[in-house]
Amino acid sequence: MTRAALLLAALLVAGCGGEPEPLEAQVRALVADAEAAAEARDVEALMDLVADDYRGPRGEPRSAVAPLARFALGRHQTVHLLTRTSEVEVRDSTQARATVFVAMGGRPIRAGELESLRGSLWRFDVLVRRDGDDVRVTQAQWRRARPDDFL
Repeated sequence: MTRAALLLAALLVAGCGGEPEPLEAQVRALVADAEAAAEARDVEALMDLVADDYRGPRGEPRSAVAPLARFALGRHQTVHLLTRTSEVEVRDSTQARATVFVAMGGRPIRAGELESLRGSLWRFDVLVRRDGDDVRVTQAQWRRARPDDFL
């Protein structure tokens, strides 16, 4: 009887993995992780969110991302971000496209101050892929944003 109970318990635990977290929630968590890594000025943690086969807007490889991140984060002794994920379009169970607006400054940012941060407002359009439990950015394009994009 004890063996049967142990076998049943093992099968129940193995089956409790359940459904993976919805992809949209994983994308939003990835954005939150990126925000935390940037505010900590942790380029390595940011790079952990980028897929090995990443391609930038002009076909740049993953290795081109770290120098850009170091440059952007190096402009401030402290980094504060205000992010807004405006949309997440889930394409299938493994891919999603998201638009993320980011305001970056050397001090905490309030939504009412965005007009004065015009040069530090960015729009990122990213393609994200789920691989097992991990979600990584596979493509990204960025351009300057406007304060009203954050509304």
